[in-house]
This record gives sequence, structure tokens and C-alpha cells, in this order.
Amino acid sequence: MSPPAPEPSAAVPRLDAHQRVLAIGLVLGVTLVAFESTSVITALPTITDDLGGDSLYGFTLAAYTLANMVALVAAGKMADRRGPRPTFVLAALTFIAGLVVSGFAPSMIVVVIGRLLQGAGAGGFAPIAYSLVKRAFPEQRQPMMYVYLSAGWVLPSLVAPAFGGLVTDAFGWRWVFFGIVPLAVVVGVVGSTPMRVYGPIESEGDDDPQRLLMAAAVAAGT
Repeated sequence: MSPPAPEPSAAVPRLDAHQRVLAIGLVLGVTLVAFESTSVITALPTITDDLGGDSLYGFTLAAYTLANMVALVAAGKMADRRGPRPTFVLAALTFIAGLVVSGFAPSMIVVVIGRLLQGAGAGGFAPIAYSLVKRAFPEQRQPMMYVYLSAGWVLPSLVAPAFGGLVTDAFGWRWVFFGIVPLAVVVGVVGSTPMRVYGPIESEGDDDPQRLLMAAAVAAGT
């Protein structure tokens, strides 16, 4: 007696045009954050030498990381209450503002403020991306989307340090920040456009400030 034939596996659904554009926007958001963080780190020694801010070198890294940590919690909550699109737009605008502030910085403390804004903006992208993977894509496609989001760090890690070094040598460190602004604008437009069909997922009365307060307390303590 022959063994029963295995049941045919369900076909993996194809992504429609809307889902493909959304996937591109989400991956571009991750790629933008990775590109900015790795290229700026390359230019940072030159920035501190130029502005005489060696004592604040570590603060430029810490400010970005701690603002990112608080923004992860705040953006996730805002996306649930207001929808992903306004949260994504706000994150992109905050990120761009941080680039502009750092690019025009007359002193190292202003660079730290710019990095704080960049970290807050970058922290807004991640919770939106992972939330929309669950909401917008078929279950069979979600693991591959997580792979794409993770892969968004790979190429920038290879090319962004060279970009930061070349731009700093050729045009000055300020253009490391200014040069990323057009990329951020494109990511903001491409990423936010397909998000307009996704609204809030919880009511106004479900707000719980404890997570945000805990994130802020941890950042302040650090």
C-alpha cells in the first residue's frame, strides 16, 4: 500500500501594486536610517576637529541613540492612535530637520541637537514598518518582508562610510548632512503615499502613557 500523497501547499499570494509600493517605501525608510547613521559616524571626527568639540563627541552618538529609543515607543503609540501615515510624515520631517540643523551647526552643541532630532525621526520609522508588515501583507509574505527590512542595513553599511569620507574630503562635512536631505524627502513621499489607506487601530481612550514615561526615564537615566 503506497503512502498517501502530500497535500499541495497553498500558493503564496502575489503582491499587488499597492503592496509593492508600500514594501519599497518601508525598505527605503530602513535604508535611509542605516545610510545616515553609518555615513555620519565616518565624518564625526572631522566635525569635532572643525568645531572644537572633542568633549561632546560621545554625546553626538548618545543623543541619537537615546532619542531613538524614546521615539520607538512614542511613534508606535501614535501610529496606533492616529494612523501610520501622519506618524511617518512627522518622523520624516523631524529627521530632515535634524539633518538641516546639523548641517548649519556653528558649534558642536548644535550638532548634538541635530543628532537628537535625527534619532527621534529615525526611531519613528521602525515601529511603523513592522506594524504595517502585519497589517498590509499576507501571512506567507511577512517573513520575507522582515528579511527585506533587515537587509536594508546591509548595503548602506558597505557604501555609506565611503560616501561620508568622500563627501567630507571633497565638499566638507556639512554636505554629508545636506546630501542626505533629498534622499529623506524621497523616502517620505514614497513611503507615506501608500499608507493613506491605513487608519488607527485603537480608540483615543486606550492611551497608556506608562510605556513612553518608562522609555523617557531609561533614556534620562542612561
